[in-house]
Amino acid sequence: MGSPVTLLLRRLPSRWVVGLATLGPLGQRMPAPGTWGALAGTLYFSAAFTRLHWWEVVGVTMLVSLVAVAVCGEAEVRLGRSDPGEVILDEFVVMPLCFLGWQGLVRFW
Repeated sequence: MGSPVTLLLRRLPSRWVVGLATLGPLGQRMPAPGTWGALAGTLYFSAAFTRLHWWEVVGVTMLVSLVAVAVCGEAEVRLGRSDPGEVILDEFVVMPLCFLGWQGLVRFW
């Protein structure tokens, strides 16, 4: 038994699940994969969140984080390790939260 997302992920090929959890080559081939995941998350924020209100950023990030938790958990199972360094989807999806106050700061300056 599990969530609908978890049940769906269990049916997907390992290559897809691990590829999503590692953001493809960023987590699998780059040195310091968490740093690259954070950089990709910063670009994700810049592209998708700069015009949203803070509550929209929090809401979208919460929804995406729920999926990311399931994906990262399933990738751990498939890789056979706990918290593998190459799994960086979690760093990626929460980066918008790091910039919650930036709009107010920009207006202040």
